[in-house]
Amino acid sequence: MLDWFRSYLSEWTQTFTTTGSQNNSVAVNCGGLQGSVMGSVEFIAYTKDIADLLDSHHVAYHLFVDDKQLYLSFASGQETVGVQRLMCCIAELQSRCSSRRLQLNASKTKLIGFGLRATLTIGSTVIELVNVIRDLGVLLDCKLTME
Repeated sequence: MLDWFRSYLSEWTQTFTTTGSQNNSVAVNCGGLQGSVMGSVEFIAYTKDIADLLDSHHVAYHLFVDDKQLYLSFASGQETVGVQRLMCCIAELQSRCSSRRLQLNASKTKLIGFGLRATLTIGSTVIELVNVIRDLGVLLDCKLTME
């Protein structure tokens, strides 16, 4: 079984074609074959411990193939502690992603605070605090008016 897995994951090449011209094949040394039946197994192998990490920080979450949603609630007056806990969790998450050659894209990260005004940073990127966010096609606003 290990030999089969090794053969499946090794010696990939990629060729690009644009306007009729084709480049030489280039060796691919990381990532997963998109659309393959092994894609879900590879995803689980890459992300299994992410749930454990989030649980260790007491952060609620939803994990999708290329998206992570983190949820954190805290009592009034505990905003600073809550934001620090979230930033610590995200820093550790970023480190784990990086060790697997995955990118946590801070420029696509959004923060919505329901009754919270805070600044969150990932590395040197300040995360945009938004008033409305789309979650699985539903727009949520920071005052929960549901309009």
